[in-house]
Amino acid sequence: MMVQGERCIVVDIKSILLSWMLPAFLLLAFISAEAFSQYFGRNKVQYDQFDFKYIQTENFDIYYYPEKEETIMDIGRMTERWYHRLSLLFDHEFRARKPIIFYADDADFQQTNVIRSFLGEGVGGVAEGMKNRIVMPIAGNYKDTDNVLGHELTHIFQYDIAQYDTGRFNLRNIPLWFIEGMAEYVSLGHDAAHTAMWLRDAIAEDKFPTVRAMTRDPGRFFPYRFGHGFWAYVGGTYGDHVIPELYRKSGRYGVESAIQSVLGISSDSLSTQWKEQVMKEYEPFIEDRVKPADIGQRVLARDIDAGEVNIGPAISPDGQYVAFLSERELFGIDLFLADAHTGEVIRKLVSASTDPHFDALRFINSSGAWSPDGKQLAFIVFQQGENRIALLDIDTRRITKRMKVKGAGTISNLSWSPDGSKIAFAGMKGGRSNLYLFDIDSRETVKLTDDRYAVLHPVWSPDGEKIVFVTDRTEKTDFDKLTYGKKQIAFYNLEDKTIEIQNIFRNTFHTNPQFNRDGSKLYFIANPDGISNIFRMDMSSGNIERITNVLTGITGITQLSPALTIARETGRMMFAVFEGGLYTVYAIDEDEIEATPVDIPISQEMYAGFIPPAEARDKTTVNLYLADVEGGLITEHEFPSEDYSPRLELDFIGTTGIGVAVSSFGTFIV
Repeated sequence: MMVQGERCIVVDIKSILLSWMLPAFLLLAFISAEAFSQYFGRNKVQYDQFDFKYIQTENFDIYYYPEKEETIMDIGRMTERWYHRLSLLFDHEFRARKPIIFYADDADFQQTNVIRSFLGEGVGGVAEGMKNRIVMPIAGNYKDTDNVLGHELTHIFQYDIAQYDTGRFNLRNIPLWFIEGMAEYVSLGHDAAHTAMWLRDAIAEDKFPTVRAMTRDPGRFFPYRFGHGFWAYVGGTYGDHVIPELYRKSGRYGVESAIQSVLGISSDSLSTQWKEQVMKEYEPFIEDRVKPADIGQRVLARDIDAGEVNIGPAISPDGQYVAFLSERELFGIDLFLADAHTGEVIRKLVSASTDPHFDALRFINSSGAWSPDGKQLAFIVFQQGENRIALLDIDTRRITKRMKVKGAGTISNLSWSPDGSKIAFAGMKGGRSNLYLFDIDSRETVKLTDDRYAVLHPVWSPDGEKIVFVTDRTEKTDFDKLTYGKKQIAFYNLEDKTIEIQNIFRNTFHTNPQFNRDGSKLYFIANPDGISNIFRMDMSSGNIERITNVLTGITGITQLSPALTIARETGRMMFAVFEGGLYTVYAIDEDEIEATPVDIPISQEMYAGFIPPAEARDKTTVNLYLADVEGGLITEHEFPSEDYSPRLELDFIGTTGIGVAVSSFGTFIV
């Protein structure tokens, strides 16, 4: 339960978990900021002192601290490009400069005192309405930072329009799916495979929502994904010029009245047409798809012994156990150990809600990593404002070490070396992600890469000679034009320190590489047809084979969440599937895999990653400005920087009050 002003809203745990990993739109005019600070009696602590500076672009004051000065100049250019795009789309100009406060990583961001609420892992940013400002961390790669920035700036435009609207605009008239879906659409457009996955799943399960259902039952229909799908359909069908008019009239009269007035159709008829269009475009993809249960054994699921959200599986080297993250016991994401064959949960290994030694588990973009002997599990925790590596003894269920990792900032995606002496990981410091090695005995950290390209999902080869990882270092990544290529797989050769890019599927998203037991094959997740599935590459011949062909997707909570794991000694594979609105984990032994050869390139004429209507993807205002990377992009690479001097000033005048709230955890004052 969380308290919002004078209202108590009960939110199911799955909705809370899903909302954690997305940008947040806080209507602070009526949200109690103290609500989270009293949750379980916890207080928000600021461990570090941030020495802020700021730069001024044409329309924004951008605050930062020196750890990310080089990156902030690129972000200043991103910000003005988004202003150019959104001011044209909304036909609206700011009357005053807007502040944006950047933190170097999410560990620093969670300490912010600008937003007093607790900010869970994966909150990409907050658009705060009282002072019309954005607070956000820099993501681990430029593309994600750019996307979140566009999302949050959409909210700032929404706030600004509401503030100066003369027609009795009321934000309470607008449901969350409408607000957040619009921000997703105008920042991502129609090419959005993760949203498309949710829509396909809803069609397959016959649970596709109506406008009225999304408004009246927000806990049932994920507002970001279905809201995104709605706006893509409306923009693609009626033109993006209806977006600002629908928004303004919805703020005055409500969404259903606005739809009737602007589009000349009832919300019920619009819902029917939307569903029919999605069914029509996705129906061809349903044929020849294989259910996950026909590929492997269903192991971690709600009706076996796990929860509804089962993510980040990490199978032990001998293939007997799997460590995974789940909301199985309702109070948050905990780390569990289960039998990798039966799915029986053996024990809860770690819980951030009961362990006083750390603040939270890292669960969105990381999973556990087993030691080569299978006796220890390494995982990442938030402790005293830092990411630390914790080592857990599996037999005793005791954390034996909590290790600081100096010089790496936020860390994710651990991988233990075959000899057990080092851990490779992706570290993000100064707004840039790089590949690192951590020596367990000496506690020394070595940075292997040092540039602006993304580094994700590092994994050691069985012979210990190379590390495979995911990166955007392709010909389509251009930091002058701020364009970013699709994630590719690369090898870092430890002996000569060179990097080899594996252009497996060109212009296709790749993630989560895993070697088989002898290193002869590399498994990975990719979506050449718009649906994330498992493929494998023969390391000698380079031949590619398809392992799964599901309708929804092999994925974690986000596209970059780990969803695939392979036992080093036995080759048993486990993978997470999104199906029926839940995350379920399946298993299959390598010897039982039935692979299908893949011809490269795969034709993208049949591409399920676009949101209907697909024919509008190259015609709408949103998709055209996303394609025009130089439109509104300023040439300056440096902005004058000044020290920030804080001062005390009045924010607003309002009534004061005190209240008592009652929840299942007790009574507390708000």
